This record gives sequence, C-alpha cells and structure tokens, in this order.
Amino acid sequence: MCVTTAACASSPEPAPPHTSTLEVELTEVLTIGLETHENDLLGQPEAVVTDAEGRLLIADRSIPAIRVFDADGQWQHDIGGRGEGPVEFTTLHQLTMMGSDTLLAVDGMAMRGTLVDTRGEVIDIWPLQTVEDGSLMLWALIPGRQDDQFIVVGNHYVSTDPRDDHPHTALHHVHREAEGFRIEQQFVDLAEDLGREGFGLAWGANGSILALNAEELLYTPQLYDGQLQHLAFDPTEEAWTRTTPWNGVVETTTPYELLDDDAYPGPNVTVVGSPVGRFVGRTLNQSAGLATLPDGRIAHFTRIKVDEKEQFGVEVYEPSGERVGYAALWRRPYPEDPTNLPYVDAIDEAGQVYLRAHDEDTGAPVVKVLALEVAE
Repeated sequence: MCVTTAACASSPEPAPPHTSTLEVELTEVLTIGLETHENDLLGQPEAVVTDAEGRLLIADRSIPAIRVFDADGQWQHDIGGRGEGPVEFTTLHQLTMMGSDTLLAVDGMAMRGTLVDTRGEVIDIWPLQTVEDGSLMLWALIPGRQDDQFIVVGNHYVSTDPRDDHPHTALHHVHREAEGFRIEQQFVDLAEDLGREGFGLAWGANGSILALNAEELLYTPQLYDGQLQHLAFDPTEEAWTRTTPWNGVVETTTPYELLDDDAYPGPNVTVVGSPVGRFVGRTLNQSAGLATLPDGRIAHFTRIKVDEKEQFGVEVYEPSGERVGYAALWRRPYPEDPTNLPYVDAIDEAGQVYLRAHDEDTGAPVVKVLALEVAE
C-alpha cells in the first residue's frame, strides 16, 4: 500500500477542514497476522512496541501473551500466557518499553503491572491498590515525573460494583512503593470534566493518550469531537490541570448518532452507557492514536465520517499545540463492522508507523508496519 495525499489547489472559497493540507506518503513495509501457521496468527492485538534490536512485541489480549517477532515479521517466541502466576496474565491492555530491553505489561483485570525483560524473565510485579472511592478498571500506566511515579488511566466506577454505575474515564497520579502503587491524586475525571458524562464507557474507553514530557499530557476520548485535551503539571500546587485544548479536524462534532432502541446491536452499532440508561448508537468519529514524529511534532490519527465515507487521516501539530495541517490517508465506504478500525500504537525514530487493523480481504487481525513521510 502506498498512499500519497497532497495539498489542495488554491480556491476562492476556503477548503473544508477535513480536506488535505499536507503532503504525506505512507508505504507498507510488512504485515504480521496473515500466515497460516498458528504462531503467526493474532487474536486480539492490544498494543505494539519495538525494542532496541528492532523486534516487534505485540500484546495479544486473547491468548493472553506478549508475542515477539523479529524485524522481518518472523515469530520468535511468546512471553507469558493465561493464568495468575508471575509471568501470566488474566488479560493484556497495554505494553510499554521501560528501557532498551524491559517491558511493562498492564493486566487490567488483575490490576497489576508486570516488569519483564524481552527474554521473558520477571523483574518485578506492581499491584495497584484499590481506589478509596469506588473501583477502577485499569487500562494504561504511563511513566511519570520521577522514576517511582506513574499516571494511571482507567475506567473509574463510583460504585464498588461496576454493574451498578456507569464508568468515568479517570486519571490518577500514583506513587510506586514496595507493596504496589499508592494513589496520590485522582486529578481528572475526563468524561465528566468535559461535560460528557452521558457518553459513559463508549466515550472514554481506549482513548488516545501521549506523554509529551514529564509535565505535559495529551488525551482524546475514543469518540472524537475535534479537540485534544492538554494537561499540565503545576509544581506549585503539585497537581495536574487542564489547559487550552488543541483544535483538530472533524466534519461534525457529534461523535456518534443515536438509533432506535430496537436497532440490532451488531454491525457498526454500539451500546452507549450513561447515568440514566443505555442507548444504541452508531459511531461516527474516533481517535486512532497519538504519537511523536521523528522531528518532534505530534501526529494524531483519526477516523471520521465524511460524505458517507470513512476517512482515515492524520493531524500534525507543533509541540506548542498549533496545528500544522491534516492529510486524508484513505477513504472507503463506511464500514459495517466498527471493530475493523485501524489504530496507531507508535512511530519509531525512523518514521515507521505501527498500525493495528484487520485485513480487508480476510478480516483477520493484523499488525502493519508502514513507512510514513510528511513533507515540510
């Protein structure tokens, strides 16, 4: 696959914001997940990282295990498996490199992070203590301002029984101690602070979050309304605060449309939870990953609905938050299955994009490595 999109020609009328204003080239390097041998197949990839040797490490939630492939896409071995042992997982939500050969694997159901090297040897296990007010479904751990501090991202339930309440997408500032993580500050309830508590789980789950540096975070919910939320650490108050959001590109700020309650909850239809009930809706706009480009600029990948078609594209920002431009990478008929959506986990120093998707011909889950070039 090679897609080139260029800036639009000059026109007396201003171009709609969702038209391309950047020249971008995206070239496929390799695909993992299409071979017939069981070791090459993927079940439910949740995260992709690379190590110092260029190997791909994929957190596969359905196994659950960390699948290790060499730089050519050949399977080498698996780390872990299903269970409750030192290098076993109930499920896998996130994978982060913590140095050249150390991985932090997040098990959201077991509420713990496991430090393991790329050979599969356990270094440490960090349990997360239960929050005082309700319960938390963990789905990300982000290294914080110091070596023993992290940002916890999760779906926070005010009730101790998640079935009795809708979740809030919450961020917590935690301190790592010998017995595990101790929560120091629940500093943002993202969905409610944005005035969107009615969107519940579908609004916040699996959103995109990126640490710009030790004192700045970018976040956008899974259902994207055209704004990236910027959070900064205030050393005077020892607290995180929301600053001016970064303005992105969408055709409509409505991220989903409600359907009749009798609508079949299948293709391209989701159930949206809220404090007052549950609704059936069709997703329109979604965030598909935040990453840093080799030149230090920020790339936000999105999927938006334009003229009854799905448009997958990338917004590029300066570190200051100024949007440089937008490129529509591809357009196709609006998909019937909302699970077949692309998501970018990372961009490496060479400009290679690591994309989780589904193969268009077979529907199989795959991980694609793509070379990305953004013209100056």
